[in-house]
Amino acid sequence: MLSPEQVTRVYSAFPTLQYLSATDRKYLEASTTIATFERGATLFRIGDTCTAFLLCLTGSYNVMSTARNNRQLVLQTVLPGATCAVSTLALVNGRPYLATAVATTKLECIVISETTFATLFNSSPQLRRLVMDDYLTLLPCVLRLLEQLAFSRVDQRLAGSLLAQASPSGHVGKTHQQIATDIGTVREIVTHQLSDWSHAGWVKTKRGAVQILNRGALSGYLAEPSLSREQHHVLLTARLI
Repeated sequence: MLSPEQVTRVYSAFPTLQYLSATDRKYLEASTTIATFERGATLFRIGDTCTAFLLCLTGSYNVMSTARNNRQLVLQTVLPGATCAVSTLALVNGRPYLATAVATTKLECIVISETTFATLFNSSPQLRRLVMDDYLTLLPCVLRLLEQLAFSRVDQRLAGSLLAQASPSGHVGKTHQQIATDIGTVREIVTHQLSDWSHAGWVKTKRGAVQILNRGALSGYLAEPSLSREQHHVLLTARLI
């Protein structure tokens, strides 16, 4: 059950929920909790049964897919005010999680039980709108990610990821493994590319972080042509042969 202070925080982070009917709001407040997770904690694992709908209140977490060779790919970074598309899919379809979620910072999540979610999803157009709006917002991002994986070189994805995540001073507070997971490759490739850029004076690497020294040089990678769909088809055909 939410306290009055928690109720205020929930509606502030997710204003759409304020427009539930009085009965639905009362039901939501009485059957919902807020859970805290430390950085590195696993919120759910692939194959687990989904028992709750998570709304990110503070902090962030990554939803990741893992291949058989243990390579990982971030499908979604869930930030405050957002829902988890994988949780939505699992709850609506009644199927196990298709990915794993790990906290990237200390975070708080609003936890709506499976029963409460099902009841409100059926009775409340406001909750359905909240879920579908986030889902439809995420879908183009996933499609862009798939296109990048298919048609962009690893060095281009690495340059783009570093530039997107860097602070104004150029600091990226991530390990090589975390960066590799972000762009869908392996740590060794990231380390090799960063070493080349370090020798060129474009970046400086240190434990658990990368410092960008030459943004212009990295930006140049983004302007270079990637594989066209036709080139990708030829390459794929050659590999199959």
